[in-house]
Amino acid sequence: MNRAGTSGARWLDFLTRILIGRARALVGIALLVALAAGWISFQFLHYSSDRTDMLAPDQPVQLAWRAFHAEFGQTMDYVVLARGSRQEAMDAIESVATRIKSLPETFDQILYRLDLPGLATASLFYLSLDDLRSLSKELQAARPWLKNLSHPSSAILKLKTVLAQPDKARLARQLEPALPLLTQVLEALVVSLESRGEAAYRSPFDRFEPEVAVLSGGDFRPGQTRFYTTLDSGGTYMLLVRAHSQESSYRSDVDNLKRLRSIVGEVHARHPEIKFLVSGEPVINTDEMVGAVQDAVRSGALSLVLVSFLLVLAFGTWQRAGAVLLSLVIALTWSCAFAALTVGSLNLLTVNFATILVGLGMTFGIHILYRFQHNRAAGASLEMALQETLAHSGRDNLIGALTTAVAFWALFFTSFRAAGELGLITGAGVLFCFLSMVTVLPCLLVLMDSSSAARVPLPNLSWIAGVEARIRSRSVAVVVVSLLLSLYSATWVNRIDFDYNVLNMQPTDSEAVQVEHYLQSVGYSALFAVSITQGPIEARLQTARFANLASVARVESVAMFEPLGVVAKQPLVAQIIQSVRGLRPPGVLSTRLTAWQLLTLYRESQEIERSFRRLIPYFGSRADRLRLALLLDRLDASLRPDSPGPAEGGVRSFANHLSRDLEARLGFLQTQQARPPGGLAQLPKELLSRSISERGRLVIRVFPKQDCWEREALEQFVRQLRQVDPQVTGTPVLILQYLQELRLAFSVSARNALFVIVGLLLLHFRSWRRASLAIGPKLLGLLWMVGLMGVLGESFNPANSMALPLTLGIGLVFGVQVLQHHLDPKSLSLFEDSTGPAILVSSLASILGFATLLTAQHRGVASFGLVMTLGVVSTLAASILTLPALVFLLKARGYRL
Repeated sequence: MNRAGTSGARWLDFLTRILIGRARALVGIALLVALAAGWISFQFLHYSSDRTDMLAPDQPVQLAWRAFHAEFGQTMDYVVLARGSRQEAMDAIESVATRIKSLPETFDQILYRLDLPGLATASLFYLSLDDLRSLSKELQAARPWLKNLSHPSSAILKLKTVLAQPDKARLARQLEPALPLLTQVLEALVVSLESRGEAAYRSPFDRFEPEVAVLSGGDFRPGQTRFYTTLDSGGTYMLLVRAHSQESSYRSDVDNLKRLRSIVGEVHARHPEIKFLVSGEPVINTDEMVGAVQDAVRSGALSLVLVSFLLVLAFGTWQRAGAVLLSLVIALTWSCAFAALTVGSLNLLTVNFATILVGLGMTFGIHILYRFQHNRAAGASLEMALQETLAHSGRDNLIGALTTAVAFWALFFTSFRAAGELGLITGAGVLFCFLSMVTVLPCLLVLMDSSSAARVPLPNLSWIAGVEARIRSRSVAVVVVSLLLSLYSATWVNRIDFDYNVLNMQPTDSEAVQVEHYLQSVGYSALFAVSITQGPIEARLQTARFANLASVARVESVAMFEPLGVVAKQPLVAQIIQSVRGLRPPGVLSTRLTAWQLLTLYRESQEIERSFRRLIPYFGSRADRLRLALLLDRLDASLRPDSPGPAEGGVRSFANHLSRDLEARLGFLQTQQARPPGGLAQLPKELLSRSISERGRLVIRVFPKQDCWEREALEQFVRQLRQVDPQVTGTPVLILQYLQELRLAFSVSARNALFVIVGLLLLHFRSWRRASLAIGPKLLGLLWMVGLMGVLGESFNPANSMALPLTLGIGLVFGVQVLQHHLDPKSLSLFEDSTGPAILVSSLASILGFATLLTAQHRGVASFGLVMTLGVVSTLAASILTLPALVFLLKARGYRL
């Protein structure tokens, strides 16, 4: 022990002589190294907005995602939405597309419409076999009288002739194939009569929908070859576009998003009535990262200002505060260079590491400065004051630096890459701060020692010693209150929720988040999974399986453009074409119907109604019989002379609408050919590049029905998808893995950090009792932190959950120093020497450092700042209140510490 003590004294003596004799040179070297470190940081340290970079590259889900990227290229789309009247929205989205196309070096693969000229003559092949059979039968049955439908008089005459047949059973069999079409026409007539022509016309021929999703819906018209990408039943036009560069970077992502929003802003100025929205996964990620960087810069600068002001108040002169700040800035540059050389980029978790170091690094400098100034004020020489400072504060700060670094480094040994990077660079940064404070700061103090600032006395904080005296006299009460507070806080341990929704961490006014919620409401999302298939047939089968899942809202695949059963469909298509050959639609009614014509129409309809009612029992389907009877009742009521309003408007409106409708439908069917379409070859390259790889494999996109930013829905969605395709990948799979790895990383790292910290304390104190007392305030502070979160209604989330392992190391030094102080039999009151003021000021510096994060717009970062602030405050209270009271109580009862 004596040899060890002698060796330590010699080492301190040597270090002290170096610091005093080479102070100016050492400061110069430190500044040069800091400049070099700053250059390295500027050149090689970047930001990453790609959330997938936060997972380890060897994770199976990460490997699958990277393999998908390698085969299909860049897969993240920017989404532009235009909402408003259809024509205006269409014109607006066309203008946006035109402007984007003028920037081919920035954007690529613009998809907002499909031009499919091959559909003009081959649309029938996209109907199902059942629909083709039904259509063929109806057209063949309706052909004899179809041309008479557009004029009421001719229609009635034809119907009377048909219904006059005596064999009702045979007549019913003849009419039954055309009955669905007849009832649809009759219903359209009834609706027009009931509204006297005011109701919107609904075509009776819209009963057959194509198998391709993009061709179905209200926008599909016979012969249509141009299809816009729309949502919300055509109320919103959507444009998808990708960055031209396959290599994403933070700078390029920011520039691309800025250009896109500028284009949208220009178009919006010309279309002010249209509401534009910009979203997509790259928008969400970029906005989040931009906000995080801005928050980090703002909070970092604010923390430096506030801590500087605190140091000036604590030390009485700006020179002393400046010495600590300069030492800290030098350490920060070293830390940034280390981050540049090891991890290379900062993500959402690591971007605030510098702000964390501001509060932590100050702690070491404050203790050293307080101790040094206290020794000098006591009359010690420069050499003795410096040596004694390094021997005591340096030793205590070393154990604090090591335990704090260990708490961070425990994250490095987890499988969550982002947490590991945070632990690596912040743990190293803590040691860089300690190194700077025991080398650069002493040199600065030596250089300042002869100045007048060095002789300014430290502010007197001995009045706080009265608080310590009261604690000594009320030790039992303090311990009991601490115990009750701990019991209450323990009740919150299992009651605080974990909010897995990363959108809830975004700023409340985030446009991208608002758009994402809207997209989810219409069955779309930036959060979709992808499955790879070997060809169109497998893709169709897989698409059907995905579509049957309860958690799936929408499935997209270009395989749907390859019509199935072409050989079986060709004869049916030929029959349909033959059925409409030679048919000519009649013209519209050019004159109004006279009262006599209307009365004749009513009388004739009465006769037809009676004939139809006699025919109803012979139809096979009960549902058809009931529907036809109900329509006849409504027709009779709407044509009665005593019914309100003129019937002529309803008859005329129906006749004209039906005539135009027939003209369009017959024209469409007469242009069809029995030759199959080109299938996938007819699709535009913007769609093919998103859907088919060079290897000929097809991708299926699967969109969730529920909000998959919530963990329960996300787990259900991914679990069901894996039942269909175990190799499914995409953002939902990655985010689920991200959340699982995140929570596991912090729980495992907290456990590992606790074990290592206990080991270090045992090594330092060589006593279980002392190590337990030293770590006690930290454990109490952690428990009280949870209790305060419960009181404030704060929940854990992916950002603030890392406070759990970090707070184990941060503030631990407070308990170590308080215990070390009370173990010294010659020590004065805690606040009558340098220990108490140093602990108080350093803890306030840490609190200010973390509290500045509360100003962040990013709610995740702000919540992390809140939790860390609560953790430091709780640890400080346990260190300067509970620990002294417990030590006094144990000593009073004769326990040997």
